[in-house]
Formats: sequence, C-alpha cells, structure tokens
Amino acid sequence: MKIDAWCEVTVMSSGKTYFDICVPVDCDYVRGDADDVITWIRNSKEIEELCIDEGLAESDLKISVLNLDEVVEDISYDEFADKTQYANV
Repeated sequence: MKIDAWCEVTVMSSGKTYFDICVPVDCDYVRGDADDVITWIRNSKEIEELCIDEGLAESDLKISVLNLDEVVEDISYDEFADKTQYANV
C-alpha cells in the first residue's frame, strides 16, 4: 500500500518554494517513523526529477511534509495490523 505524502520543497540558496509535490510512500519499505518517511521522500524519484528539471542540488533542499503525522500514523497502523489478528480480517 502507498500513502501520499504532500510536500513543500524550499531551495535554501534562493528561497524559492515548490508547492503540492506528492510523493507516494510505500508502507512495505518504510517504518512508521518520521525520519524514515523523510528519508524515503528525499530519495524519491519525484524529488530526483525536481532536481534534474530545475537544476537543483538535493543537498540544497528543505523538505516539509505537510501531512507527516497522518503518513506516520497510517504506516504505524499497518505495522500493527500485520503483527496482530487484524491482518487476517
């Protein structure tokens, strides 16, 4: 299952902000942890494509995940369900 993370990406050197970037986070590969979600997003093809298209360095980006709490909560619930009887419902 994938959960859409909605991001704003700011270029630190210029202050330019890109809004409404959607990155699908795959629950099979990401733990219910904010740092893990942000790492997934930083390494996503959406961020890579933005860097290529705009000539940006990934290290110069500040990524804000607007719905981070929801993404972490959904992933955590899936992890819980996988470990309990809820996985069989």
